[in-house]
Amino acid sequence: MKTEKDRVAAIRLQGYPYHQEVDGKVIDCTDTLERLAQSSGYESRLQITIGQYGDCLRPLVEGGYYGIDAKLKKGEALTYEEAFSLMTFVSMGVNKKVHEQLSGVIKVGAMDQDTIFYQSIALLSAMSAKEAFAGLTPPEIAGMTAAALEIDTIVRVPGVGETYGIGGMGGDRGYPKNGENSKLFSLSTLGSLVLANEATVHKHHRN
Repeated sequence: MKTEKDRVAAIRLQGYPYHQEVDGKVIDCTDTLERLAQSSGYESRLQITIGQYGDCLRPLVEGGYYGIDAKLKKGEALTYEEAFSLMTFVSMGVNKKVHEQLSGVIKVGAMDQDTIFYQSIALLSAMSAKEAFAGLTPPEIAGMTAAALEIDTIVRVPGVGETYGIGGMGGDRGYPKNGENSKLFSLSTLGSLVLANEATVHKHHRN
Protein backbone atom coordinates (compact mmCIF):
# COMPACT_ATOMS: atom_id res chain seq x y z
CA MET A 1 0.00 0.00 0.00
CA LYS A 2 1.42 3.37 -1.08
CA THR A 3 1.95 6.10 1.48
CA GLU A 4 1.07 9.74 0.89
CA LYS A 5 4.79 10.44 0.42
CA ASP A 6 4.98 7.80 -2.33
CA ARG A 7 1.92 9.24 -4.05
CA VAL A 8 3.32 12.76 -4.05
CA ALA A 9 6.68 11.51 -5.34
CA ALA A 10 4.92 9.80 -8.25
CA ILE A 11 3.50 13.13 -9.47
CA ARG A 12 5.77 15.29 -11.60
CA LEU A 13 5.35 17.89 -14.35
CA GLN A 14 6.57 16.70 -17.74
CA GLY A 15 6.49 19.84 -19.90
CA TYR A 16 4.13 21.43 -22.37
CA PRO A 17 1.16 21.33 -22.23
CA TYR A 18 1.64 20.63 -18.52
CA HIS A 19 1.45 16.88 -18.56
CA GLN A 20 1.40 15.10 -15.25
CA GLU A 21 2.36 11.53 -14.63
CA VAL A 22 0.43 9.95 -11.77
CA ASP A 23 1.28 6.38 -10.81
CA GLY A 24 2.79 5.81 -14.23
CA LYS A 25 -0.23 7.12 -16.15
CA VAL A 26 0.12 10.33 -18.18
CA ILE A 27 -2.67 12.83 -17.59
CA ASP A 28 -2.98 15.69 -20.07
CA CYS A 29 -4.32 18.67 -18.12
CA THR A 30 -5.65 20.23 -21.32
CA ASP A 31 -7.85 17.16 -21.82
CA THR A 32 -8.83 17.28 -18.14
CA LEU A 33 -10.00 20.89 -18.54
CA GLU A 34 -11.99 19.90 -21.63
CA ARG A 35 -13.77 17.18 -19.67
CA LEU A 36 -14.42 19.60 -16.83
CA ALA A 37 -15.98 22.06 -19.24
CA GLN A 38 -18.24 19.36 -20.64
CA SER A 39 -19.38 18.09 -17.26
CA SER A 40 -20.12 21.59 -15.94
CA GLY A 41 -22.23 22.69 -18.92
CA TYR A 42 -19.75 25.47 -19.71
CA GLU A 43 -20.42 25.57 -23.46
CA SER A 44 -24.16 26.19 -23.18
CA ARG A 45 -23.61 28.65 -20.33
CA LEU A 46 -21.01 30.48 -22.42
CA GLN A 47 -23.42 30.85 -25.34
CA ILE A 48 -25.98 32.50 -23.05
CA THR A 49 -23.34 34.75 -21.48
CA ILE A 50 -22.06 35.96 -24.87
CA GLY A 51 -25.62 36.90 -25.79
CA GLN A 52 -26.08 38.80 -22.55
CA TYR A 53 -22.84 40.76 -23.02
CA GLY A 54 -23.36 41.66 -26.67
CA ASP A 55 -22.95 45.40 -26.03
CA CYS A 56 -19.67 44.84 -24.17
CA LEU A 57 -18.35 42.77 -27.08
CA ARG A 58 -19.22 45.31 -29.78
CA PRO A 59 -15.65 46.76 -29.93
CA LEU A 60 -14.30 43.25 -30.49
CA VAL A 61 -16.90 42.28 -33.08
CA GLU A 62 -16.58 45.52 -35.07
CA GLY A 63 -12.88 46.31 -34.72
CA GLY A 64 -11.20 43.06 -33.74
CA TYR A 65 -7.62 43.07 -32.49
CA TYR A 66 -6.64 46.07 -34.60
CA GLY A 67 -9.28 48.39 -33.16
CA ILE A 68 -8.18 47.78 -29.56
CA ASP A 69 -4.47 47.75 -30.46
CA ALA A 70 -4.72 51.08 -32.32
CA LYS A 71 -6.23 52.80 -29.29
CA LEU A 72 -3.53 51.44 -26.97
CA LYS A 73 -0.79 52.58 -29.37
CA LYS A 74 -2.23 56.11 -29.24
CA GLY A 75 -1.88 56.03 -25.46
CA GLU A 76 -5.62 56.35 -24.93
CA ALA A 77 -7.52 54.74 -22.06
CA LEU A 78 -9.91 51.93 -22.92
CA THR A 79 -13.60 52.07 -22.11
CA TYR A 80 -15.18 49.34 -20.00
CA GLU A 81 -16.50 47.72 -23.19
CA GLU A 82 -13.10 47.84 -24.90
CA ALA A 83 -11.36 46.33 -21.86
CA PHE A 84 -14.05 43.62 -21.71
CA SER A 85 -13.47 42.94 -25.42
CA LEU A 86 -9.70 42.84 -24.93
CA MET A 87 -9.86 40.16 -22.25
CA THR A 88 -12.43 38.20 -24.25
CA PHE A 89 -10.02 38.27 -27.20
CA VAL A 90 -7.31 36.91 -24.91
CA SER A 91 -9.69 34.12 -23.90
CA MET A 92 -10.21 33.28 -27.57
CA GLY A 93 -6.50 32.56 -27.87
CA VAL A 94 -6.38 30.05 -25.02
CA ASN A 95 -9.96 28.81 -24.68
CA LYS A 96 -11.20 26.69 -27.58
CA LYS A 97 -14.86 27.08 -26.63
CA VAL A 98 -14.67 30.88 -26.63
CA HIS A 99 -12.87 30.76 -29.98
CA GLU A 100 -15.55 28.52 -31.46
CA GLN A 101 -18.33 30.83 -30.29
CA LEU A 102 -16.82 34.14 -31.41
CA SER A 103 -14.43 33.59 -34.33
CA GLY A 104 -17.29 33.60 -36.83
CA VAL A 105 -18.72 36.97 -35.80
CA ILE A 106 -15.60 39.17 -35.62
CA LYS A 107 -15.43 41.26 -38.79
CA VAL A 108 -11.72 42.21 -38.90
CA GLY A 109 -8.49 40.18 -38.90
CA ALA A 110 -7.37 36.56 -39.09
CA MET A 111 -9.38 34.31 -36.81
CA ASP A 112 -7.25 31.19 -36.48
CA GLN A 113 -6.47 30.44 -32.85
CA ASP A 114 -2.67 30.60 -33.21
CA THR A 115 -2.81 34.15 -34.61
CA ILE A 116 -5.21 35.23 -31.88
CA PHE A 117 -2.94 33.69 -29.25
CA TYR A 118 0.09 35.74 -30.32
CA GLN A 119 -1.96 38.91 -30.80
CA SER A 120 -3.42 38.46 -27.31
CA ILE A 121 0.12 38.34 -25.89
CA ALA A 122 0.78 41.70 -27.57
CA LEU A 123 -2.37 43.19 -26.04
CA LEU A 124 -1.55 41.93 -22.54
CA SER A 125 2.02 43.23 -22.88
CA ALA A 126 0.66 46.64 -23.87
CA MET A 127 -1.68 46.67 -20.88
CA SER A 128 1.13 45.62 -18.55
CA ALA A 129 3.31 48.46 -19.85
CA LYS A 130 0.41 50.88 -19.49
CA GLU A 131 -0.10 49.73 -15.90
CA ALA A 132 3.58 50.27 -15.14
CA PHE A 133 4.02 53.68 -16.77
CA ALA A 134 0.62 55.35 -16.86
CA GLY A 135 -1.64 53.23 -14.66
CA LEU A 136 -4.86 51.42 -15.44
CA THR A 137 -8.20 53.19 -15.14
CA PRO A 138 -11.12 51.78 -13.09
CA PRO A 139 -13.11 50.97 -16.28
CA GLU A 140 -10.13 49.06 -17.69
CA ILE A 141 -9.67 47.00 -14.53
CA ALA A 142 -13.39 46.35 -14.20
CA GLY A 143 -13.82 45.40 -17.86
CA MET A 144 -10.92 42.96 -17.94
CA THR A 145 -11.95 41.39 -14.63
CA ALA A 146 -15.59 41.02 -15.69
CA ALA A 147 -14.63 39.29 -18.95
CA ALA A 148 -12.33 36.85 -17.15
CA LEU A 149 -15.07 36.01 -14.64
CA GLU A 150 -18.01 35.86 -17.03
CA ILE A 151 -16.46 34.53 -20.25
CA ASP A 152 -13.45 32.45 -19.23
CA THR A 153 -14.49 30.88 -15.92
CA ILE A 154 -15.07 27.19 -16.65
CA VAL A 155 -16.52 26.01 -13.34
CA ARG A 156 -18.47 27.73 -10.59
CA VAL A 157 -17.70 26.29 -7.16
CA PRO A 158 -20.97 25.32 -5.44
CA GLY A 159 -21.67 25.66 -1.76
CA VAL A 160 -19.27 28.51 -0.94
CA GLY A 161 -21.49 31.47 -1.75
CA GLU A 162 -19.93 34.48 -3.39
CA THR A 163 -16.24 34.15 -4.28
CA TYR A 164 -13.82 36.84 -5.44
CA GLY A 165 -10.68 36.20 -7.50
CA ILE A 166 -7.95 38.81 -7.08
CA GLY A 167 -4.86 38.88 -9.28
CA GLY A 168 -2.13 41.46 -9.83
CA MET A 169 -0.20 42.01 -13.07
CA GLY A 170 3.04 42.95 -11.28
CA GLY A 171 5.26 45.93 -11.89
CA ASP A 172 3.01 48.61 -10.39
CA ARG A 173 4.75 51.91 -9.73
CA GLY A 174 3.70 52.55 -6.17
CA TYR A 175 2.53 55.94 -4.91
CA PRO A 176 4.30 59.26 -4.38
CA LYS A 177 5.80 59.74 -0.92
CA ASN A 178 8.36 62.44 -0.07
CA GLY A 179 9.04 63.02 -3.76
CA GLU A 180 9.55 59.38 -4.64
CA ASN A 181 7.27 56.50 -5.54
CA SER A 182 6.93 54.10 -2.63
CA LYS A 183 5.34 50.67 -2.77
CA LEU A 184 4.41 49.91 0.84
CA PHE A 185 1.80 47.32 -0.12
CA SER A 186 0.25 45.59 -3.11
CA LEU A 187 -3.16 46.90 -4.08
CA SER A 188 -4.32 43.44 -5.12
CA THR A 189 -3.26 41.98 -1.76
CA LEU A 190 -4.87 44.83 0.14
CA GLY A 191 -8.04 44.41 -1.91
CA SER A 192 -8.15 40.70 -1.17
CA LEU A 193 -7.82 41.36 2.57
CA VAL A 194 -10.68 43.85 2.51
CA LEU A 195 -12.95 41.59 0.45
CA ALA A 196 -12.18 38.61 2.70
CA ASN A 197 -14.40 40.26 5.31
CA GLU A 198 -17.36 39.78 2.98
CA ALA A 199 -16.77 36.55 1.06
CA THR A 200 -14.33 33.82 0.04
CA VAL A 201 -11.30 35.26 -1.75
CA HIS A 202 -8.80 33.58 -4.08
CA LYS A 203 -5.61 35.65 -4.34
CA HIS A 204 -3.17 34.85 -7.14
CA HIS A 205 -0.40 36.64 -9.01
CA ARG A 206 -0.16 37.30 -12.73
CA ASN A 207 3.02 38.58 -14.32
